[in-house]
Amino acid sequence: MSHHQNIQRTLEAMFKKQTPSSGILRLSQGMQFDRPGGTYLVIVVMMILVASISLMINGNFIVGLAILPLLIPISAFIMDIQGIEVDFKNGKIRKYRSFLGLHSGDWLDLGAFDSVRVYQHKLKTRRGLVGSVTGKKFDTDAYYYVRLVSPGLNKSISLLELDDYNRAKYQAEKVARHSRLIFIEKPARLKTIVVTKAGFESDEA
Repeated sequence: MSHHQNIQRTLEAMFKKQTPSSGILRLSQGMQFDRPGGTYLVIVVMMILVASISLMINGNFIVGLAILPLLIPISAFIMDIQGIEVDFKNGKIRKYRSFLGLHSGDWLDLGAFDSVRVYQHKLKTRRGLVGSVTGKKFDTDAYYYVRLVSPGLNKSISLLELDDYNRAKYQAEKVARHSRLIFIEKPARLKTIVVTKAGFESDEA
């Protein structure tokens, strides 16, 4: 089998999906809520809802109903649906973002992805008043991503997200073995995200 066929067979088995006749396998990773300014947009959505309900209660039913469609594009933007698409006919892969059914993202050469690696991501959440009493200021959660890696392009694309390193390593080894790719033993660390009352800050892991 070719490089592309090995990856196709592995992804189809992993996600239990068949590649359609178009040759493009789409693997949705669901809502990520990862857009910048998402917190403020949630407030905007709540304000629109309150305004709409208030208008309808006060007799301006048509006006209150008319502003509700504004929630559709804003909500779609906040939800930030992401995934990966693999074009096996043309040998391309990309991470996409979906907005109102439209998919965007830069296509990359699938042949350049010759390795699989586990990436570690940490999320630290400030504990507030409880932390000041106990002395423990943060709760730390670790997440692990199984990624296809392209050393030449210095790019990686996530296939799976898990909360246990051993499971992530097992899946990464499995993907590498079935796809005939290189398994990079040493995990990579992403930046630690620190969540505070003011929002998000990034630290080096």
